[in-house]
Amino acid sequence: MLALSLCNIFLEPWEDSRGEINIFYDLSNAFDCIYHETMIGKLHHYGVTDWALDLLKSYLSNRVQRVDVNGTKSSGSIVYMGVPQGSILGLFLFLVFINDLPSLVKDVHEIVLFADNTSLLFKVKRQQPTYDDMNNAVSKVEK
Repeated sequence: MLALSLCNIFLEPWEDSRGEINIFYDLSNAFDCIYHETMIGKLHHYGVTDWALDLLKSYLSNRVQRVDVNGTKSSGSIVYMGVPQGSILGLFLFLVFINDLPSLVKDVHEIVLFADNTSLLFKVKRQQPTYDDMNNAVSKVEK
């Protein structure tokens, strides 16, 4: 189903004889850049409260990262950012975090989030987009 949707997205401007610019983002490293407090704020914004929010806070808080080199372990440091990867909850938190991306540029452009959450397709649907328009939209997405 996703492949069919993407084909339609790419073919629509071509069939209408319009131009198109696609900018692809690799969001795989974004997992490591999400501040826990920002994530908690977004969860609260989307209506997660009380015990559910407390549970997610405890999942993110006081995480310690250690390094093991040739059998010698570091003392560890508390990690204040990053969504734990490799779990369904980590994937859910990342989806919550990027959920508002389409609303940032909805007036002028179209954004398609891939199901694997590693890439973002940014599609400009104008006949002759200006570089200022594209740069402004890209700046909003990169914040």
